[in-house]
Amino acid sequence: SGWRSTRWLATSQLLAVPPSSSLWPRSINPADKARRNQSSTRKAGATNGNRQQLNGHPASFRLKDCQPISLNIHPSQGGPPWRLACGADGPNMGSMQFLLPRREGLAELAVNCAYMIGNDGAPWETHVTYHSGRLTVSRDARESGRLIAPWTIAGCGQVALSTATLLPRDTPYHLVLELCRGTLSRILSQFAPSFLDQPAVHGAVSEAERHFVTAALSQHDIERCAREAEASLAICVNLIRKCLAPALKAQGPSNVCSRLTGFQIDSPRGLNSLLQSSRTLGNAVFYQSSWRETESNPGEFNWATWQRDLRRIRQSKRRAACGPLFRLNRHDLPDWLYLWEEDFDTLQSYVVNYVQKAVDALRGDVNLWYVTAGTNIESELQLGEEHRLRLTLSAIEALRRADAQTPALVGIRQPWGEYLGHAAIDLSPWQFADIVVRSELGISGFVLEMNIACTSDRTLPRDLLELNRLIDHWSTFGLPLVIQLAIATPGKAPVLGQPAGISTQTVQTVRDIVALLIQKPSVQGIIWGQFYDRADWKAGVITADGTPKAVLQTLADCWCRNNDT
Repeated sequence: SGWRSTRWLATSQLLAVPPSSSLWPRSINPADKARRNQSSTRKAGATNGNRQQLNGHPASFRLKDCQPISLNIHPSQGGPPWRLACGADGPNMGSMQFLLPRREGLAELAVNCAYMIGNDGAPWETHVTYHSGRLTVSRDARESGRLIAPWTIAGCGQVALSTATLLPRDTPYHLVLELCRGTLSRILSQFAPSFLDQPAVHGAVSEAERHFVTAALSQHDIERCAREAEASLAICVNLIRKCLAPALKAQGPSNVCSRLTGFQIDSPRGLNSLLQSSRTLGNAVFYQSSWRETESNPGEFNWATWQRDLRRIRQSKRRAACGPLFRLNRHDLPDWLYLWEEDFDTLQSYVVNYVQKAVDALRGDVNLWYVTAGTNIESELQLGEEHRLRLTLSAIEALRRADAQTPALVGIRQPWGEYLGHAAIDLSPWQFADIVVRSELGISGFVLEMNIACTSDRTLPRDLLELNRLIDHWSTFGLPLVIQLAIATPGKAPVLGQPAGISTQTVQTVRDIVALLIQKPSVQGIIWGQFYDRADWKAGVITADGTPKAVLQTLADCWCRNNDT
């Protein structure tokens, strides 16, 4: 059939990115790409008579028709000419500009959350500003890269998407058009060709391409360009969800009897509610009692609460995971520890002593140690990344001196590395974890903390294709992964700033994420990170007044199904 070769030829034209950019990921074999292009070229000649129109556009449509159009004035804002705004020499080194359509809250969201990543996927420290309809993205190096930015997708809510590889230049890009280009390229390069050949999938991709072409030809009209690109994005993101879900079901039930499922509990109230619930709420509890309460004065320890609650967990026939033993935040650390903030050696000695005392006191009631959490990012305790890494390694070493047998996990916050886009930090999450593994201190696995929200201090929401890629990347360590998931979900009222229907979307998102994670052999645990809502983070499964949320039943169904498998 000729449609296949025509479609690939069309794709290479319609998705053409600006010069010096890259459409195909580096993992694509260049030889395979060359053979595919040659095959498409040969077959295209045989079908030339049938190519009078392509997705509603003339057969003469070529690469140049998709190049971004140079605009001196933002039509909807009446902004100043580009040269007047940036000076005669154009933008600063490594800067790009993106045109934004008129969408409530879009500019603020992009300024707070957008960042650049390199060809290796590692984020760069990025400075983002907004003025007169233009988003300016700056960094130190003048290298090509991809922009990660959240966008509201019809039927899916807010999703962080990636552009294709872009080169710094004077001419502004259309943000939503470039996000659409990048999303289409991910679908075409990461899904198998045989999968893309299926009629339903081919029809959806063709429809998305048609909207993308219309958007590319409408760059002189920012609002129309945005509408067409958003229509294409909605098709793409919903296609990823709809196509992955049946594939997961087709694989049949997984052997998840040994997987940890349950909740992170940090208060006696939460533990009481969990243990008294009539629902099947997992087979494990990650239990934490803060260091502040355990050692309110130096050297004065009170382990009674820990010991009582851990025994209750064991008596309920659940596995007891103790920790994290310490987090670098003010809520968990004792006040007196801040007196030693500028004396790292003394501070480190207190951390080591606390971990050793905890292991000695609790070892008989613990199935799993959760040593540290979030030490890969900046914290309220003013420590550099070298000191945070040393604290992590010292805590593991102290634990292993006292208990060499019980499995021990280290928590990694923001595993995609969003924090690197907003701070001068050298180590990516994966590099931080790699150093921990290479230290050979006996670490058993990692907890990937995904507190999902469109804010700079949380993990940005991603589609299932990107989540699948992340898990595969972290699986290269060959160590078990525990995913600690938390998403802000409304109770009776919607979350501030979110549409009223977000509750149903969030529940479906949770169901899709859990279904995907269950199919990954390296994922040995799925833990919901919060039981009760807090004032600053409403990601619990029960509201502060004790009302269960819809997401609780969703998780209960997943845990029950998993435990029955």
